[in-house]
Amino acid sequence: MNSALERGLHLPLRRQIGIVAACFATAALALWLLVLRPQQLAQQALRADIARLEQAYRQQLAQLNALPVEALLRAQLADSARQSEASSRAAPLDAILTARGSQLQAWQPETEPRALTLLLAWEQFLPLFAELARTTTPFPTRFLLEARQGKVQVKLWLESDDAR
Repeated sequence: MNSALERGLHLPLRRQIGIVAACFATAALALWLLVLRPQQLAQQALRADIARLEQAYRQQLAQLNALPVEALLRAQLADSARQSEASSRAAPLDAILTARGSQLQAWQPETEPRALTLLLAWEQFLPLFAELARTTTPFPTRFLLEARQGKVQVKLWLESDDAR
């Protein structure tokens, strides 16, 4: 190595500068390939991630701004709570019988179990059970359906829980 260094020192000045420049260029290229380029690629990837996150943030912010105000939502919740409370209040069976007076065929409140007979259109059959579920009377444990004159004759037996 000493002989190579000694020979390099005896070279003309232009060649010495050329060799030093080539060594410096090689070292700079190695430094750029090994250290700076990976950092540059990582920085580009991070910038792309930041751009995607900013776009998602803008979309979420637009969706959030499109939602109703909290006060309006609280008012809607309070209204729905009042409506469900009003509809969940137990109505007496007499109110249902009065409302369905033209459909009532027989009502035997004094027998045990109490018997109720109605002549309904088929579409009115399921709402009848919803109405009965909101009453203070026992829910029908048995019922009988018969076709009558294009309608449905419904016979319900209202039994209390302790009768079973």
